[in-house]
Amino acid sequence: HVCTVDKTGTMGQLCEAVAEKAGLEVQSCLAAEIYRGRLSRYLDDAFLLEDLSSMDALVVYELDDAASFKLAADLNWGSAELLEEGDIVTAASTFKSNNSNKVQLRQGLCGKVLQVDNDGDAQVKFDGIDRKQWVFKKNFTNLRREQDMTSN
Repeated sequence: HVCTVDKTGTMGQLCEAVAEKAGLEVQSCLAAEIYRGRLSRYLDDAFLLEDLSSMDALVVYELDDAASFKLAADLNWGSAELLEEGDIVTAASTFKSNNSNKVQLRQGLCGKVLQVDNDGDAQVKFDGIDRKQWVFKKNFTNLRREQDMTSN
């Protein structure tokens, strides 16, 4: 199905459009990014469409219990709340930082969390980028905390 939504919209709005077009219940829909033929991550309803690149491959799945899948995915893949000062992170996909002058952060880019503010947003120093970059909590799905590396 072909759906049109505003590029400043959210993944939730895209899922609503897809569900309506396909005759599905929006609660049963789950948007996901496919990378190298595998499900890379699911994209929550708050994910901003403007953070997608033209190279991103997206699918919308119909699941019997999408809410349970999302909960299990957060537990298994790591939740946004787990980032702490000193953590080493890798960009799981290409996305834009949340600084006022947004910077494109390419998939595979590594960085170190310098601070986490009271809202839970993280300031990260990425390799090869001069300025520290803010990544809002809602965009933590774009980051993977490196579990096997020390943050010292």
